[in-house]
Amino acid sequence: LIHMLTRPHAARILSPLLRRRAFSAKMEDEYGKMTSDGNKFTVKNFPLESSSILPTATLNYKTYGTLSPTRDNAIVVCHALTGNASLEGWWGGLLGEGKAFDTSKYFIVCCNILGSCYGSTSPQSPSPTSEDSEPYGVDFPDVSVSDGVRLQLRLLKEELGVKSVKSVIGGSFGGMQTLEYA
Repeated sequence: LIHMLTRPHAARILSPLLRRRAFSAKMEDEYGKMTSDGNKFTVKNFPLESSSILPTATLNYKTYGTLSPTRDNAIVVCHALTGNASLEGWWGGLLGEGKAFDTSKYFIVCCNILGSCYGSTSPQSPSPTSEDSEPYGVDFPDVSVSDGVRLQLRLLKEELGVKSVKSVIGGSFGGMQTLEYA
């Protein structure tokens, strides 16, 4: 079709299509920029609900706001299955002073889930049994929602020094984690 059109005519027809394509290439994922940015918390020889031991269990996490001197103003936000620890990317409209996740009052913690590809230990992580640092792949042990929450609780207590959690919230898979906290 393009060969049949004159050059000016083809440019006039194709230009809007190309602009639309360039626009869509600039669009981000609906949950914002998906990265493994954040802090890392690692536990060695972490026991799993399946009776397996995860030699290195790392959680990627981000915090927002300041932990109070009494260490009791934490809010944990759990993400959906396809989310990450970057709360500002997917619930950013709720994060900040005067908003639902008020960073002037609360210490907000958002952890990436165990097994996810955004910075936590996952099937993409190097297997400790591999001589060439090959990833676990299909040999990654089964992890449960409970395993992830137990690791998050250790992060809150051991790494961040949280004494009490005000609230836990999450949608979808995050809601399943919230129920485990209860």
